[in-house]
Amino acid sequence: MHEAGIAQSILDIVARHADGAQGGRVTRVTVTVGALAAVVPECLRFAFEALARGTCAERAALEIRECEGRGTCRACGAEFPVKEFLPVCERCGSPDVGVAGGDALTVDSMDLE
Repeated sequence: MHEAGIAQSILDIVARHADGAQGGRVTRVTVTVGALAAVVPECLRFAFEALARGTCAERAALEIRECEGRGTCRACGAEFPVKEFLPVCERCGSPDVGVAGGDALTVDSMDLE
């Protein structure tokens, strides 16, 4: 479950920013997960809650926003939503498609008490 490593990275970012803001307890962390990021939101939430114990983010709510994947056809230049890992261009049928978005995870915000 690579979500545990991702959750730990999120907690590292949260701790660094909470310390820098001289904040207390973190009450909410908001992340955006792309559909092509190969992250299972439920597994990420479980790992976050388990790893947050004893940290400034213990009992913090993890809000996960999901965004769609986007692809760009290298043959015809069309851009379109991608729902699978081996997409085919919707316009020309070419399998030569590059990822144009939705393959990342970002920490968007956190709330401090």
